[in-house]
Amino acid sequence: MSEHEASLTQQLLAALLENTQAQNRLAQAIVSQADAIADLADAVAGQLNDDDQGSGTTYLSGAPR
Repeated sequence: MSEHEASLTQQLLAALLENTQAQNRLAQAIVSQADAIADLADAVAGQLNDDDQGSGTTYLSGAPR
């Protein structure tokens, strides 16, 4: 392998590493957003259940309240 080819290979590997790190950061952000959405859904379900306690209305849990 020539010096030029070695340099290009090194640049390519560095770019691949940078891309992989960026993808990992994106995946972590997506997981964080999914956790926040799940927390929000839990809060909404709790509020719905609290608001309609004893009304007989069925909400997210599937059980009459």
